[in-house]
Amino acid sequence: MEYRQVGNTELRISEIGFGCGGNAGLMVRGSPAEQRRVVARAIELGITYFDNAPDYGNGLAEENLGRVLKELQLRPVLTSKVEVRHADLGDIAGHVVRSAEESLKRLGVDALDILQIHNGPAPSPPPLQHHVPRLREFARHTRQWRASRPDRPRSQVALHRARACARGTLG
Repeated sequence: MEYRQVGNTELRISEIGFGCGGNAGLMVRGSPAEQRRVVARAIELGITYFDNAPDYGNGLAEENLGRVLKELQLRPVLTSKVEVRHADLGDIAGHVVRSAEESLKRLGVDALDILQIHNGPAPSPPPLQHHVPRLREFARHTRQWRASRPDRPRSQVALHRARACARGTLG
């Protein structure tokens, strides 16, 4: 297995990740024994990066992955996501914090390694200055976070904006 460093962080992840989404279905519809067997084999093969989201099975994928990791006594790199919908624009930071805390509970962990804010409902990012204090609160739940836009995935502009929000230096 090959590994890569995430940006300028200390986080190293496997080039191949374990996707927990509903498309493959294992972490949503698979049996507990099958989920445990496949996750254990993925770890055995060197996969250290597990991608999840609250929308995968309405939280079921996070719950199932959390259960399996607890049974196996493993703690790989965990990613989850926050989808900011139009209804959340009035309190983006509050929505991010609530979503992250719910993911932490479902996964049974104290912190996420990466939390992605994605699928924004607007063609351009909304002003986030007044959300900085709440986003700082949120940042304690994750080691690395990234904002992306559907029209510009992996946008460096969004990444720098997210980092600036976390540091409280967005201007």
